[in-house]
Amino acid sequence: MKSIENIKFFFKKYLSSKIWLIVLVVFLIIISQLLSAVTPYLYKLIVDKLTEFIGGSIVKEALIQGLTVLVTLFFITGFLRLVFQGIRMYFINRLEAEVIRRVAGDFIKHVLNLSFHFHAHRKTGQLAKRFARGVKAVEEFMDAFVFNLFPNLLELSIIVAVYFIFDWQSGLILLAMIFLFAVVTIFFNNWQQKYREISNTIEDQANKKAIDALMNAEAVKYFAQEAYEAKTFNKFNLKWQLAQIKFWDKYIIIEFIQGVILVFGALAIIIFSINRVINQTFTIGSFVMMVTYLARVYFPLFAFQWVYRRLRTSVTDLESIMNYFSIENEIKDAPGAKNLSITEGRIEFKNVSFAYEEGKQVLRDVNFYVPAGKSIALVGPSGVGKSTLIKLLYRFYDLTKGRILIDNQDISQVKQESLRKNMVIVPQETALFNESIKYNIAYAKPSSAEADIKRAAGFSRIADFIRSLKNGYSTLVGERGIRLSGGEKQRVSIARAVLSQAPILILDEATSSLDSATEKEIQDSLENLMKDKTTIIIAHRLSTVMKADYIIVLEKGGVAQLGTHQQLLEKGGLYQKLWELQAGGYIR
Repeated sequence: MKSIENIKFFFKKYLSSKIWLIVLVVFLIIISQLLSAVTPYLYKLIVDKLTEFIGGSIVKEALIQGLTVLVTLFFITGFLRLVFQGIRMYFINRLEAEVIRRVAGDFIKHVLNLSFHFHAHRKTGQLAKRFARGVKAVEEFMDAFVFNLFPNLLELSIIVAVYFIFDWQSGLILLAMIFLFAVVTIFFNNWQQKYREISNTIEDQANKKAIDALMNAEAVKYFAQEAYEAKTFNKFNLKWQLAQIKFWDKYIIIEFIQGVILVFGALAIIIFSINRVINQTFTIGSFVMMVTYLARVYFPLFAFQWVYRRLRTSVTDLESIMNYFSIENEIKDAPGAKNLSITEGRIEFKNVSFAYEEGKQVLRDVNFYVPAGKSIALVGPSGVGKSTLIKLLYRFYDLTKGRILIDNQDISQVKQESLRKNMVIVPQETALFNESIKYNIAYAKPSSAEADIKRAAGFSRIADFIRSLKNGYSTLVGERGIRLSGGEKQRVSIARAVLSQAPILILDEATSSLDSATEKEIQDSLENLMKDKTTIIIAHRLSTVMKADYIIVLEKGGVAQLGTHQQLLEKGGLYQKLWELQAGGYIR
C-alpha cells in the first residue's frame, strides 16, 4: 500500500507536468511497434512470391517487380522504425535526466530542511546509501514502467492479434503461453522480493558501519582497532552475501519454469503450423511468418520478466528515498511569519521549560535577559542545559513552555531563516566542509569579496598560517577539517563569525582548543568582535568569562545565580565552588 502511495506521489510531483511529453513518447512507441510488426508479414509475402516462382505460377519479370516493391517496403519500414526510435530516445533521455535532477535536488533540499531532531538521530551512512540507491531507482523505474513495459505489452498484443487473424487455435496456444509466463513471473518475483528487502536492510547496516569507521578513522588508529572494524564490517558483509545469493538463486527456479512454458508452447504452435502447411491451409510464407512472430515473442516476454523484476526492485528502492518526503519538519514557520527585525538585539527568556523526551525535563522556568549590546555568560556543571538554551534560541526545538523574545519578537512567530541569519556561533566543535579554507571562511556569507575574507582571517589570527601553506586560501582542509589542528579550526570558525556581521554572537567554548598564549591573542580579537553585539558565552573555563557583563549560573535546569564575576564570588554558592575547584582555569 505504501508503495502505491509513493508511486502516486512520484507521478503527481514529477511526471504530471510532463504529460504532453509522455503522450508524445507513447505515440512514437506505437508507431515504432506497428512498423516493427509489419516485418514478419513482409517475410511471408516475399517467401510466397518465391514459392510461386519455383512452382512456375509466376514469370521472372513479375517476380523481380514484386520483390522490388516488397524489399523497398521492407527497407522503408525498417528505416522509419529506426527514425522513430531515435526520436523517442531523444525525448526519453531529456525527460529522465530532468526527473532525476529534480528528485535528487528535492531530496537534498527536503532533508536539509528537516528539524534538528531528525539530523541528531539520523545515520549518515544509511541516509547516503538510500539516497544513492533511490536516485538510481528513479532511472530504473522510468525505464521499466514508462519506456519498456508499455512497448513490450503493445508488441505482444499485436503478435497475439495477428495469430488470431491467421489461425485462432495457434492464437489460443500463444495467449495461454503468455498468460502462464506472466503469472509465473509475477508470482515468483513477488516471492523473491522479500530477499531483496532483506539484502537492502543488511546492506544499509554494513554501509553505516563502514561510514562510521571511515569518518572516525583517527579514533580507529588511536586505539589500533583497524582489524576490529574490518572484522565487524565483514560480519555484515557476510550476511549480505548470503541474503544476496538467496535473492539471485531464485532466478534459477524462475527461469527454468519459464523456459519449460516457452518450449512446450513453441512446440505446440510449430506442430499446428506444420499441419496447416501439410493440409494446404497455410502457405510456406504463412509458416515463416508464424515462426518469425513466435521467435519475436521471446524477446518481449523475457523483457517483461526483466522489466517486472526491475520494476519491483526499483519500487522497493524508490521507497528508500520517497519515504523521506513524507517526513514533516517538526519545526515549522508560523502562518504569516515575518522576518526578524533587529533594532537593538535584546534577548529575553521568559519561563522557558524544555524536555527532549517526555518525563526528562532539562530546563524548568528559566528567566533571564541579555541587554542589547551586552555580554552574558552561561556557566554550570556539564549537562545542566547550557547548550540546550542555545539550541532553543536557534529554534532547533520548540519550547515545552514559555517564550524567547528578541527585541520583543517571539522567535516562534518569525521566519527561521531570518532568525538564524541574525545570529552567528563560534562552536566548540567547528564543522568544516572538505573544501578550501577560503570556502569554509566564506560559508557564513558565500558572496563575500576576497578582501573581506582575508580581513576576517587576519582578525582571527589565522592569516599568517594560511599564507605559509603552499596553496594558501585554496588549501583543502580534508573531511571535517582533519588537516587542521583544533586551534586552526576554531580560528576559521571565528573568521566566519567576523565575516557574517550578525548582530547576535554566541561563543560556545570558543577558545577551548587553543593554548594559553594563543588564547590570549584570540580573546583580544573576540572582545573586538563582541563590541556592539549582543553576546552569549558558554564556558567551563571561568577565566574566559570574567569580563562578561553578567554571568548566569545554571543548576538543575534553572537559574541558580546571576551577577558579575566579582558579585558572584562575594555571594558564595555554586559559582564560588566552581571557581575554587578550577586549576589552571579548568573545572575538574
